[in-house]
Amino acid sequence: MDTIHNIEEQRRIDLTRTALEILDEWGIKPDHQVVLLGLPQDTRPRALAKYRKGSALPDEEGILLRIHYLLGIHKAVCSLFPHNHMVGQYWITTPTRSFGGKSPLDIMLRNGISGMQRVQDHLNGTADW
Repeated sequence: MDTIHNIEEQRRIDLTRTALEILDEWGIKPDHQVVLLGLPQDTRPRALAKYRKGSALPDEEGILLRIHYLLGIHKAVCSLFPHNHMVGQYWITTPTRSFGGKSPLDIMLRNGISGMQRVQDHLNGTADW
C-alpha cells in the first residue's frame, strides 16, 4: 500500500512540475500562477518555489482539475502551432473577439475552472456557439 501512495505522490510531483513549466513557458506572472492553480487566496507567489523544488501541489480535486485543463490547453495550442512554441504565450495573452475582447488568460483568471474549460473547448472546436 505504501508503494501505491508513493507512486501517486510522484505522479502529482510530475504534474506539478509540468504545470509550472507550462505557465512559465506562457510567461504567466507568479501571482497569476497562484490563481490559475487554485491555491488559497493568501498564498504568496514565492510559495511556488517549494513546488518548483519538487513538492507536489495539494491533492485537491479542484487543483488537479485545473492542472488537467492547463495540460489540455497546452496540448491543443501545441497541436495548432507545432512549429512555434512561442505562439502559445502570444495566444494565451492576446485579446480576441472569440472571448469578447478578452484574452484566454483573462477568461481563465476571472472564471477559474469554467474559464479553463471554455478556453479548452474553444481550442478543441467544441465550444457552444
